[in-house]
Amino acid sequence: MRFARTARCYALWLSAVPVLARSDGGAGSGILIGTVIDALSRQPVGDVVITATSPALMGEQVVVTDAAGRYRLPRRPPGLYTLRFEKEQYDPLVRADILLPVSRTVHVDIELPPGSIGEVYDFHCGRESTIDVSSSGTSLYVDHEFIKRIAVR
Repeated sequence: MRFARTARCYALWLSAVPVLARSDGGAGSGILIGTVIDALSRQPVGDVVITATSPALMGEQVVVTDAAGRYRLPRRPPGLYTLRFEKEQYDPLVRADILLPVSRTVHVDIELPPGSIGEVYDFHCGRESTIDVSSSGTSLYVDHEFIKRIAVR
């Protein structure tokens, strides 16, 4: 009796080993990987937030690129995916209809375009400006050169 119980426990343990040892997280799951680079400088972009959505998923999965711009979304069920790439100073980018086949790895490399909103410009014109934070008025410094160039009617 004791031998039979031990044999059954051993058989159950052996049947679980292939499931525990499987590296892909389950039969048929795939992997989405890639690199994100700056579209102008061609340098890797770290800390890009990547949001993956799919009808095959419940909710969404979020990962962040490493310092070399690499990301990895392992153990994904097969299906169509949409990836959204976001980082300050860059325009958000969406890649839709990415097909992830059964038990495959799909590379999705991205060139992230620099942002057009929130750019900082630093202009210096001849004289330093003073900002009065207690006033809501505006002012303009006009020198003699400016007055000479004004068209007068």
